[in-house]
Amino acid sequence: MKNTLHLFLILILILFSCAKDDLAIVTGTWEITFVITTDIQESPTYSGEMTLFHDYSKITGNIEISDDLGFNAYAELLPGGFVDHNNEISFETYVWLVNDSVTTLTLTYSGTITPPSKTGPGYYIMSGIFNSGERKIGDWSAEKR
Repeated sequence: MKNTLHLFLILILILFSCAKDDLAIVTGTWEITFVITTDIQESPTYSGEMTLFHDYSKITGNIEISDDLGFNAYAELLPGGFVDHNNEISFETYVWLVNDSVTTLTLTYSGTITPPSKTGPGYYIMSGIFNSGERKIGDWSAEKR
């Protein structure tokens, strides 16, 4: 009985250790790149910074992008995002596009997180697609700083 209790406690400790690693994977500053794939003639690319914080119940954060032509966008993550134990990530943002006018839209991001052991250079990478409603807008990727 005593050995079974010890084994149970060790398993619980291992599970909590893994959960802390998952949190560390997502929390931080990421360099993010978007490629718009809905435009057939061009596939414009935008880059910026994504700041994420992941606690046990939610992912919060924001994304800021801009370019040399005056295009600026700011996105705030909406409640309900998650990272699962298969390293899949999903979240929604409310986006403010700011140039000559202000436009807002909601985008849904889904993708996977690849750990350093599989990327080679020693950093985490996220990649996936983003949608507006049911329509795919493009691809995204991010590298943790």
